[in-house]
Amino acid sequence: MKLSDRLRHLVAEDRWIPLSIVGFFVGLTILFAYFTYLAVSTFPGLVTDDSYDEGNKYNQVLAMEAAQKRQGWTLKLTYSGAAGEPHPLTVILKDRHHRPIDGARVAVLAQRPAAHAQEKLVRLPGIGDGVYSAPLNLPLGGRWVFDAVAKTKTGRHQEQVQIDLPPSRVQ
Repeated sequence: MKLSDRLRHLVAEDRWIPLSIVGFFVGLTILFAYFTYLAVSTFPGLVTDDSYDEGNKYNQVLAMEAAQKRQGWTLKLTYSGAAGEPHPLTVILKDRHHRPIDGARVAVLAQRPAAHAQEKLVRLPGIGDGVYSAPLNLPLGGRWVFDAVAKTKTGRHQEQVQIDLPPSRVQ
């Protein structure tokens, strides 16, 4: 076999190399386009319509936090159980001297960070000794954020608690 025939044979066998490089980058471009589509189609957009105004109110938020700290109240929120079943949502409210606070209006907003459409607002009646409780049935497991607000004539306390709820036991 002549040298020129050998060179032609090698060139004919190696044609797949540039085609595979081009194919790799075409596949990579398709994959990136799919990821871009997923990112854009699942992004909820603005969390609030008036974010500029809310940003300007930050000093008010800091003042409220300082007033709450001076007040010295403590709020303990508990919720346990699995999703899909009603369980008691309980808030224990105490003053700076660890005495129970009765007669407050207590409300809790439970929401999933992954889906803001899943929100539940619960008003908790007082049952004595600074304890407020009501049943709550959360439909899905996962991370839930509880925003609790307690108000009396003399003060207000707000606290946020995150709880990881196990999935439903019923399959």
